Amino acid sequence: MGGKAPEGIITDQSLSMKKAIDATLPDTTHRHCTWHILNKLNPKIGNNEEAASDIKNVIYKSKTEDEFEMRWQSTIRQHSLEDNEWLSEMFDIRKSWIHAYLHDHFWAGMISTQRSESINSFLDNYVNSKTTLRDFGKCFDRALARLRKREYDEDYECKRGTSRLISKYNFIEQQFAEVYTREMFVKFQHEIKVLIDSRFTMCECLGNRKVYNVDDGEGEFKVDFNCDDQTFECECHLFETKGLVCRHALLVYKQECVTHIPAKYILNRWSKSYKRNYLDTKEIAISVRERKESQNNLHLLMYPVFMKLMDYAALDEETQEFVVDGLNGLLLFISKSREGTIQSVEGSNVTDGNASHVEGSNGNEAEVVAVNDPLEAEERS
Repeated sequence: MGGKAPEGIITDQSLSMKKAIDATLPDTTHRHCTWHILNKLNPKIGNNEEAASDIKNVIYKSKTEDEFEMRWQSTIRQHSLEDNEWLSEMFDIRKSWIHAYLHDHFWAGMISTQRSESINSFLDNYVNSKTTLRDFGKCFDRALARLRKREYDEDYECKRGTSRLISKYNFIEQQFAEVYTREMFVKFQHEIKVLIDSRFTMCECLGNRKVYNVDDGEGEFKVDFNCDDQTFECECHLFETKGLVCRHALLVYKQECVTHIPAKYILNRWSKSYKRNYLDTKEIAISVRERKESQNNLHLLMYPVFMKLMDYAALDEETQEFVVDGLNGLLLFISKSREGTIQSVEGSNVTDGNASHVEGSNGNEAEVVAVNDPLEAEERS
C-alpha cells in the first residue's frame, strides 16, 4: 500500500477486529458486513417473512439518514417488534452498516466482505488441509501467476477490441467506451439502458445550478447540476460509492446537451490504460548468480519477465515492434548457440567477440550479449 491506509474496511461484527482497526487505522472508515447481519434477521424476528422483507426494503431503499430512521421506526411498530433486543442493537450501530450513513465513502460497490471472492476462496483451488508450509509458497506463487496472467489476458482483450455501443449518436457512451475496461463498460451501459424508464418530474433553476427530480421507475432522486463546470451531485450516490456515473446524471447530461463528461468522473482504476505495477523494472534485471540459483524454477523466473515485456508491447505499435524484434533476435541467437555456431568458453562468458559484462542494478555481475544480424541468404537463379 506504500504506507497509505485504506479508505474503507469491511468486516463482520468481530469486536477484536473493531478494536484493532480503531487503534491502528483511525482515519479508515470501518463498515460491518451487511450480509452477515441480514443473514441473522429471519431467526432473530421469529422467521416472519413479511417483516423481514419490509425491514430489508427500509435498509436498501432509504436515501437519507432521516428517511431511514423514520421508516425503520414505522416498520418496527407496524410489526410489533419494539421489544426485540437484537433489532435495537442493530439500530444503535446503524452508522456502521446502513448505506444511508456510508454513501459519502468509496466502497467500489461492495457492502459485504464478499467471502466467495476473497483470498480464502481463491487459494482453495491451490491448497488444502494437507498442504505443508513448505509447499504453500510454491502453491501461492502458482496461484498468483495464474491471477496475473488472467489480468494480462483481459488487458490484451480490452486493448485489441472495441465495445459495441447501444445508444445512437451518444457521444458520452463513446467517451466511456474508449477508456473503460470491458467489464466496467458493461456496467456503465446498464445505466444507459435504464434511461428508457427514467423521466424528469421537476426542474428548478438556482443561479448557475439546476436541480432536477428524476424518476427512474424505482424511486425519485434529486440531481444538483452545476452549469458552469458541468459537475453534479445525485441522491443515489452511485459515483461516490462505486465510481460510476448514474442513470439520473446521464439523463441530466442528455437534457443539457453535454457531449463530454468531465474527466473527474472517469476513475483510473476502471480505465483500460491503468497500469498495475506489480513488478518494478529493477526486479527484471537478473544477475548471473540469481540465474544459477533459480535454475530449478524456470517458470517463476521467466513468467514475470515475459509479462512485463507484454505490458510494454501493449503501449504502442513502435514498442511492440521493438519487443517482437528483440525476442526474435534472442530466439535466433539461442538457436544458433544450440546448433554449435556460437562457441562457449569456460565460465559464463560467451565469446564470439560480442559478449561483455556489466554491473547489474543490484551490484551483481550481469551478462550482456550482443546479437548479430542474421546472415543473408544467397539469391538463387
